[in-house]
Amino acid sequence: QQWGVIPTTVSLIVVGLVSALCCMHTANVVSKVPGNSNFDKVIEFSDPYRIFWGRRAYYGTQIIFYLCTLCVNIAAIVDTSQIVDSFFGHSAMGTWGYAFDEKEWTHWIHQQPCTKDEVESGDCLPFYADEYGDIVLTLGYVITTLVFVPICLLDLKENTAWQIFGFVVLLTISLQFAICFALDGLSFDNVTFWGESWSSMLGVTNFTSVN
Repeated sequence: QQWGVIPTTVSLIVVGLVSALCCMHTANVVSKVPGNSNFDKVIEFSDPYRIFWGRRAYYGTQIIFYLCTLCVNIAAIVDTSQIVDSFFGHSAMGTWGYAFDEKEWTHWIHQQPCTKDEVESGDCLPFYADEYGDIVLTLGYVITTLVFVPICLLDLKENTAWQIFGFVVLLTISLQFAICFALDGLSFDNVTFWGESWSSMLGVTNFTSVN
């Protein structure tokens, strides 16, 4: 709402084009590795840097790559776990969590539709309030761990089916959002064309693109 329709759209298009060009450039460089013109070799992300620029570049890109991956993965794990907790928390079952600082199990349930005030105050987010403790291991984190740890033990070739599945789910959900927005009708009552503040726009757009 603060960024406006036009700046946000332009930012998404630019970041998308730059990301696509970077991917194609990376693929082109990997194909230039001796004996890999048909992508027959297993080349990791930092291997071209070691081959063409030496070991310092290799270690530098490895550190940057793992730090970037760590940041993205932590955010994705938290986000996914909260979604799983929200799914169960808004059902008849509810969701459970163990507060390590309080040393007790807590149960969170919210079956009624959330009001605008509840969303803004965080009352619709499982275990968001201070009364649940500061360090909580929730059902969402446990389920997320059980689902994704086996996949993490596979390499990119071994989990190809999961990558395809995730891509299909992404397209399906995106299509559903587009259809819902089209059926409800687009309204500019709560957003302007040019916005009023763009300080965090590029950072959020980049983070969304990385995810």
